[in-house]
Amino acid sequence: MCRRRGFTIIELMTVIAIIAVLTAILLPSVRKAWEQARLVKCESNLRQLTHAYTLYTSDNDDTLLPPDSTAAQPGLPANNSDGIVILPLYNNYIPTTGVFHCPSDPRDGAISYSINDYLGGGFPTYPSHAIHSKDVKNSNRVFVFIEEMNPNPKAANSSGGFSLLPYPNPIWMRHFPAILHGHGTCMSFLDGHCDFYQWSDPRTLTLSGTSSTVQFISTPGDPDLVELQALGGDKAAPLY
Repeated sequence: MCRRRGFTIIELMTVIAIIAVLTAILLPSVRKAWEQARLVKCESNLRQLTHAYTLYTSDNDDTLLPPDSTAAQPGLPANNSDGIVILPLYNNYIPTTGVFHCPSDPRDGAISYSINDYLGGGFPTYPSHAIHSKDVKNSNRVFVFIEEMNPNPKAANSSGGFSLLPYPNPIWMRHFPAILHGHGTCMSFLDGHCDFYQWSDPRTLTLSGTSSTVQFISTPGDPDLVELQALGGDKAAPLY
């Protein structure tokens, strides 16, 4: 009679060890692929939002949409994070709340994108603001939307507007870029294109985790801040 032979404990442990090694090798690649897919989705969101933004501008006599336009979806309370949208865009152009949320943003349903306050805003940090799209001479160098992470983990949404002190102030003022997609931030520009910015200064990478009570953070010599000041419409910044 032929007896069936099972695995010995050594053989079983060898198989388990091989599986563990393969998992350790493959898992980072799988995570990277998932994050790349989320980045693609985020960029798609931004392109849709920017297209809606330009449609709004065209439909309103070239007037730029002010950044303080975030609100709860009609029918949902203001503190319900599932309902946070940019209301004029949601009502007229993108009636889908998911477009306003980056899939890498850990705050369920919260709005992930803020509008550059230089465009149609009124926060008194800029010498002047662009009120109409014709006021912006280099639309490929001025961002419209940027991923912003409110440092308060209980906050349902971003501030709605993203403001910067003018160059050469080496100070971040309350508004910090969200660090997502592998230590970077997605931004869309007035000409419609979208870019992913990989920040280079380690100090920039810690901003979105700052306590919500901190209003100003000084980072002298931070090239990321200088670049963002230029992309925000600051004509004095050297990268403008």
